[in-house]
Amino acid sequence: MDIIELNLIEEEIKKIKKDFNNGQVYTDGCFCGHALSKFRDNLYVLVNFSCRKSMMCDSSYYQVTSINVVEQASKLYDKETLNDLLSIINNDEIDVDIDKIDDREFMLGNGYYDSATYEDIYLYCEGFKFSPESLKAIQKKLFKYYKKSYGEWTEAKFKDVGYFNY
Repeated sequence: MDIIELNLIEEEIKKIKKDFNNGQVYTDGCFCGHALSKFRDNLYVLVNFSCRKSMMCDSSYYQVTSINVVEQASKLYDKETLNDLLSIINNDEIDVDIDKIDDREFMLGNGYYDSATYEDIYLYCEGFKFSPESLKAIQKKLFKYYKKSYGEWTEAKFKDVGYFNY
């Protein structure tokens, strides 16, 4: 499979920052979670991160553990199919964990304390990655959100944050 490197333009970076600052960051109460922003057509950037309290974090503050491109499943599947999937997930109707739809991994893009709807299902897009400049820009926007919401009592700087590289 060929890998397509995505270079974000300034408008897309501003859109990501706006989404991060307007509630598209979902955390578990500390700063483990994910951020989601639509940046192009049906493409979204998904940033997963862990805080210093997590076993997933090597940094003394937080680190980004992955950055992926995802697309909203509701653009490809009907509401009934996706609601059936949510029903299986929510009701533990089977003993096997479901993590794929038609051989594509998916994730739920809702908050930790909200019930997921069919519109919260996102499919991972294999074959896309962000350029190094775009990766850094995305992470800086997330970190600025972190400083404004969770980081008031720290002396953290962007250089202190463990960030994600491919």
